[in-house]
Amino acid sequence: MRAVKLKTEHVANPLGIDVRRPVLSWVCEGGIRQSAYRIMAEVLTKEGRKAFWDSGKVVSRAMQVRLPKEAESRRRIVWKVLLWDEKDETEGWSDEAFFETALLDPAEWKARWINPEDPVLEEAYQPASYLKKTFSLDKTGSARLYITAHGLYEAHLNGQRVGDQVLTPGTSQYDLRLQYQTYDVTDLLKEGENVLDVVIGNGWYRGSNGMTGTRNVFGKDLALLCQLEVDGIPAVISDESWLASQEGPNRSNDMQQGETYDARKEEISDWHPVKEESSREGTFDLVHLVCSDSVPIREQETFPGRWIDVPNGELVADFGQNLAGYIKIRVTAKAGDKIVLTHGETLDENGNFTVNNFQPGGRTERSLDQKITYICKDGVNEFSPSFSIFGFRYARAETDIPVEKIELTSVAVYSDMDQIGYFTCSDEEVNQLVHNALWSQKSNFVDVPTDCPTRERAGYTGDAQVYIPTALYLMDAYPVFRKWLSELRLVQ
Repeated sequence: MRAVKLKTEHVANPLGIDVRRPVLSWVCEGGIRQSAYRIMAEVLTKEGRKAFWDSGKVVSRAMQVRLPKEAESRRRIVWKVLLWDEKDETEGWSDEAFFETALLDPAEWKARWINPEDPVLEEAYQPASYLKKTFSLDKTGSARLYITAHGLYEAHLNGQRVGDQVLTPGTSQYDLRLQYQTYDVTDLLKEGENVLDVVIGNGWYRGSNGMTGTRNVFGKDLALLCQLEVDGIPAVISDESWLASQEGPNRSNDMQQGETYDARKEEISDWHPVKEESSREGTFDLVHLVCSDSVPIREQETFPGRWIDVPNGELVADFGQNLAGYIKIRVTAKAGDKIVLTHGETLDENGNFTVNNFQPGGRTERSLDQKITYICKDGVNEFSPSFSIFGFRYARAETDIPVEKIELTSVAVYSDMDQIGYFTCSDEEVNQLVHNALWSQKSNFVDVPTDCPTRERAGYTGDAQVYIPTALYLMDAYPVFRKWLSELRLVQ
């Protein structure tokens, strides 16, 4: 018998958690019944490995154990498991797993909140804010970027994307609990001059939320907090030395309404100073910072689009799968050429593209565009949204660009949960029902369990409480529910 699928707090090799005594778990492979286990954990240091904890042989069938010792900040702990089966035989140690703690004491944050907008235009859908910091390093080392935002952020270091998570820092009760992420950026740094740049959009923080599309739920500002450390020492912090611009290519963005992106504006030259923000009414209080301690939101399955004929002659792409996510565009065009994509879940009774089913309760006082407007630069253009997510299977395209030059691919976006439940039988309709249930979960588990991926994107309680048994049977959704329940307790 051997231990496989080792996880810390139900997450495989989490980077940046704030659980001081996390739960370690595993799955048995081979044998019939686990009779005993041994866990060995070590701390990685500059000098090498240092013993942290050894459980010794424990006679038990338990396959999850809470670490008895507390971990300190910035510690990477590697661990492995040895199992004995019903015959008291073993096949040897498991592969190693690890977890790494982040900043466990608010005093370890040296960064300050910075606001890139001046002034804030409260009523209009504003352009995304672009921020940058140029800095020099005499030498590199083990590097971590701790980062969060009011809004959604996407970071680049020396022109390369930091991490593969999307829609970060996720949704939260921002005035009481704000998640931050930890990234290993060791390989992105270089000796000499470096550039860290971050773009921030509205997201759940001040974008459209819920059935009524309420805006500015948590605030009217965008803000950034980040701290880049090399060998545990801050090398870059967010402060008044950063520069910002609202003259970049992302001209407007909203979780529900969509994005407008002008690729001709990717070279930004109009920069201005940022403002440092002081704590006011808890909004910028560092004590509200928490690690996500959950599975990240990532791009998942992809589906190529194919152009279909519809009775009214519109240009419509069918991706073959209803999902929550966005479309990646690849198009060869001239500067100024435009393509507008409207996302929809279904065709109407006549076989034409429709978005009428999005209107809450059949009401029409608020339109839900789910629209991407992309303005091309010269040559090959590649684009996918950074701050929007849609529920769709179909997309209507409005453009003068020849269709043969447009390549569309839909990308499913959801919390990175392992599928653990499977079912097949001789009845294909039952198999399809299970398939539909699985895809309903994928389309509605984006950091929290949501009501629907089109008009709301909010973590309502009614739908999730009914679905919990199915959710936990099909996928390892425990971290998502734990995070969601933490938010509910704060609201209550």
